[in-house]
Order: sequence, then structure tokens, then C-alpha cells
Amino acid sequence: MNVSFRERVIQVLVGLALVLASGWYLWNDTIKPLVEKKITVDSVGDSVKLGVHYWALQAHAEEMAKKREALLEEERKRRAEALKAEPAQGKPVEP
Repeated sequence: MNVSFRERVIQVLVGLALVLASGWYLWNDTIKPLVEKKITVDSVGDSVKLGVHYWALQAHAEEMAKKREALLEEERKRRAEALKAEPAQGKPVEP
């Protein structure tokens, strides 16, 4: 394919416009708010650490809830078996 100089210039200008537009969008929506809030690398690191600790605690809480449910279900089964095994008390047995 033979591309003319004019088409090549248009391709380069469109590509440059896309790169500039995406850079401007990223600046306004991500970087600029962080700069205005004066967020530093240390505070971002602290936020990440807190997030990781939160996820770990949340996973631990879910694990404990599952264990609790398993123990409650086991206790329910034991009670049901105990009730079935015991004869009815208080009622006389008729011959």
C-alpha cells in the first residue's frame, strides 16, 4: 500500500490528538485531585496497607462465621439425635 504524505500527516495528528486527549483526561480525573489534596507517596502506601489489613480482617471474619455456622449445625444435629434417642418421659406406657 502506498500512503501519501498528506494521509501520513493526518494519521500522526490524529494519534497525537488521542494521546493528548487521554493524557488530559487522566490528569483531570486522577492525578490533579491527588495533587490538590496534597496526597504523598507515603500516605498512598499507608492507604494500601490499611486496605490490605481490612481485606485480611474481612476474610477472617467470613471464616469465623462459616466455622460458627458449622458448629451451630452440629449442635442442632446432636440435639435432634438426643431427642430421638430419649423415650418420652412423663407419659405412662400402656400395655
